[in-house]
Amino acid sequence: MSGFKIFTLAGIPVSVSFFYLLLMGYYAFRLGSAVEIIVWITTLTLSLLVHEFGHGLVARHYKLSPQILLHGFGGLCAHQRASRDLHDVAIICAGPGLGIAFSLLVWGLEVAINLAAPGFIASRPPLTLAFQYVWWISFVWNFVNLIPLYPLDGGQLFRLGAIRLLGPLNGERATHGLGILIGAVGVAVALSMSSTLLAILCAFAIWENASPLISGRSSGPIRRTNPFAGELFTKAQAAMEEGRWRDAARYGHQLRAENNVPDTLLGRTWELLTVATANQGEHEEALSYARRAPQTPMIAETEVRCLAALGRAREARQLLAEGPASKLPERTRSALEALIATPRS
Repeated sequence: MSGFKIFTLAGIPVSVSFFYLLLMGYYAFRLGSAVEIIVWITTLTLSLLVHEFGHGLVARHYKLSPQILLHGFGGLCAHQRASRDLHDVAIICAGPGLGIAFSLLVWGLEVAINLAAPGFIASRPPLTLAFQYVWWISFVWNFVNLIPLYPLDGGQLFRLGAIRLLGPLNGERATHGLGILIGAVGVAVALSMSSTLLAILCAFAIWENASPLISGRSSGPIRRTNPFAGELFTKAQAAMEEGRWRDAARYGHQLRAENNVPDTLLGRTWELLTVATANQGEHEEALSYARRAPQTPMIAETEVRCLAALGRAREARQLLAEGPASKLPERTRSALEALIATPRS
């Protein structure tokens, strides 16, 4: 990433580009007093970092080596390519999610201070400005960021959904066609408000959307479904129905190692692996798979059986009393309670 590194936090390096400094200089020129300049630049930088660390922490969870850059158009969290659309969705949503949560936390702090010491904030103009700016940047801007205008977070989410619904080609066209339309409206509004910076940002967004349409290149990853995955799952299911647990687990492991497996099918694969492995007597291993499987009554039943087999009766009883296990038929629950009560040698 271009720019010079300023620090590393939570294993995520943060850099600043020359154009971010130029942007700060623009604000310093436009704003009035030195206090207002300092408060605005500080709160803007902090709010941008909170937003980008939202992306970065989730990307780090998926081991994608995130890096943050503050640049002339705000902030960017770059990372290695995610393996699944669902991972991309989590990473994208985490930015505005953490930003909005931060703004609400600051708002709560302001309310608490006003209740504990009325007039304390109002008598200190820099503090008043700081609370106002954080609310505007972290709350309002994070909601604006969810507008379906590519490359904003909302536009990236729209693109993922459009590709799923319309296919890669039409999904790209819908995303960038809408982006150009929203960008053009934004330019018109910005010019009517005499906001040069906003007009430039919207013009940049128009170019970002026009470029993929002109070049014919994809603006992001397009993950095609693996045709071999369905065949493997069918074989695994057949083995399960015939009680061939080892074969079912073998097919399941082959399937989870494949690329571009649909999220729903992958969830069913973890479910299948949990049951097949438990039936082979590998209870600890089955419990590790259960944590990745959808939390269904069948998975809960298997977990209870595994915990009982391992002599972890208290955990088994707790699991049986809550969540999906509480929805099991009474007959099944009675059988599980008897299993838990049976002493283990």
